[in-house]
Amino acid sequence: MNVLHVKENLSLKYKKTIAIVVALLSVYIVWGSTYLGIKIAIETFPPFLMAGIRFLLVYNRA
Repeated sequence: MNVLHVKENLSLKYKKTIAIVVALLSVYIVWGSTYLGIKIAIETFPPFLMAGIRFLLVYNRA
């Protein structure tokens, strides 16, 4: 095997690993921000008002 060929394979494997890590981090951030948003909303609004707002937002999109 050629040394350059081995370096290309390692480079491709490294790029795939970086892509997977970035994808998992983006899911972690989006999912985590959802829970943070719910926590802030529940602390700001009464629970039943927050539930009503959520249902109205979904109803308007459908």
